[in-house]
Amino acid sequence: MIDLSNIKISILGAARSGVAAARKAKQLGAHVLLSDIKSRDEIPSADLLAAEFECEFSGHSDRVLVA
Repeated sequence: MIDLSNIKISILGAARSGVAAARKAKQLGAHVLLSDIKSRDEIPSADLLAAEFECEFSGHSDRVLVA
């Protein structure tokens, strides 16, 4: 199994595949930043995602480069 302990990963897109990738990366030990271009109001599960991951909505900032 891959060990991503203490690795920082940015995932662009909070749709089904992005969330699945974020969950898998977190399960493998990574610190995940989930970033989506849509606003928080446009993502039905935004509050749940924000409780599970570090998130940013309404665009991708430079944080995705240094997550």
